[in-house]
Amino acid sequence: YVGYCAAISACEKGFEWRKAVALFDEMLSKEMQPDNFAYNALITCFDRCQEWLQALTWLELADGHADEATLNAALDALASSNQWERLVQLLEASPNIPGWPNLDSFRTAMLACYREPSTEAWLRCLQLMDEMQKRQLNPGTSEYACAARACGRGSQW
Repeated sequence: YVGYCAAISACEKGFEWRKAVALFDEMLSKEMQPDNFAYNALITCFDRCQEWLQALTWLELADGHADEATLNAALDALASSNQWERLVQLLEASPNIPGWPNLDSFRTAMLACYREPSTEAWLRCLQLMDEMQKRQLNPGTSEYACAARACGRGSQW
């Protein structure tokens, strides 16, 4: 089992997401039960390969095996593929996982919104900052800087 997870992680570094899926399927065919580490490795591979749809598909298949790292990997996959609206939808869905969304989740969402030049996206960036504070997550310098840049992008000084 550990060898499969390591091989899936190696596929990430080689941008070989199809091989990662084949390894995961092989693991399943041998009746090995994947856990959060296996799903994290696979979804991180999708992020690296900018395969956001695969990331969401496999996140759904993780059913009960996803943890905060799995969800954050899916957010990263959406962010790297410029899917900020889907990213915000996933963040707002807030599956019942302790400690999620966390500061990293919101940081990823804010950066994804900031990168999008639409008015809706930069406004959403500011709303995410408010949501972090409501959840008693302490935004740091990078979150405040992102919110300030979003204001600048929207010419809202």
